[in-house]
Amino acid sequence: MYVLKWFAFLCMNSLALAQVPSLLFSPAVAAYEDAGFGAAYWVSGNGVDECHYAAFANWEYRAYRGAFYYSYGELDSIYRESFGTLEAGLVWKHFGVGGGYGLAMEWIPGDAFWARHRYDVGALGHFRSLTLGLSLSGFSEEPPRAVAAFYWHPSPGLRFFVQGFRHEAVTGYELCFAHLCVESAFRAPGFAFALGASVVLGEWNMGGNHWFGGEDLDWNAFWVRRRLKK
Repeated sequence: MYVLKWFAFLCMNSLALAQVPSLLFSPAVAAYEDAGFGAAYWVSGNGVDECHYAAFANWEYRAYRGAFYYSYGELDSIYRESFGTLEAGLVWKHFGVGGGYGLAMEWIPGDAFWARHRYDVGALGHFRSLTLGLSLSGFSEEPPRAVAAFYWHPSPGLRFFVQGFRHEAVTGYELCFAHLCVESAFRAPGFAFALGASVVLGEWNMGGNHWFGGEDLDWNAFWVRRRLKK
C-alpha cells in the first residue's frame, strides 16, 4: 500500500494501526518508495461516535526526503484532537537517516485545552529487497519508545514486514495483481487482525481495511492516494 507508510512506523499505537494499511514506514524507510500525496478517513465500529480525517504527502529531491501529515479527530461532542508533523531524511543507496517534529493539540469544547510536542529520529539499512529500520520517538513528557522493523520486497507485487515495539509485534503482507492489492496483518500478544484491499488505477490507489481484536481495535479505514512518478 501507499498510505501513511512513513508516519505509522513512528506511531505504533492502536489508533495508528487502525488508520493505515499494513505496510508501515517512517520517512527514512519510505525513501525507497515513490513520492505521493493523499487523504484518509477512519471511523470506530465499536458503537462509539469517533472518527478521524487525515491528509498526507511525502516527496523527494536527490538524497533528500520529506513528509507531512495532519489529522483531525472527534469523539462525540466531548473531545477533539489535532495532530501535525513534519519529517525529513537523507538517503543514500544502502543507508538513510530521518527525524521529525509533531505538535498534538487536544481539547474539550468549551473547557480544557492542552498541547504536546513529539520528536522522532530513525535510521535504516537497505540492501536489494531487504530493509531494516530503527526508530526512537515519543512525546516530550514521556520516555522515548523504540521500534524496529524488517521489510522484504522479493517481487514488485509481493511484500512482507515484521515490526516490534515494546512487548508486541506486528507481521503481515501485501499481494498486488494488475489492478488489485490485498493485505492482512496480525498483532501479538494483544490480539489484533487486519484485512484490507485496494484498487490501483494508474497512479491512483483507493481502498480500505478493517482492524479488529481485543478491546482496543474496531476500526474501518478508507484512503485515496496518488503516486508521483520519479
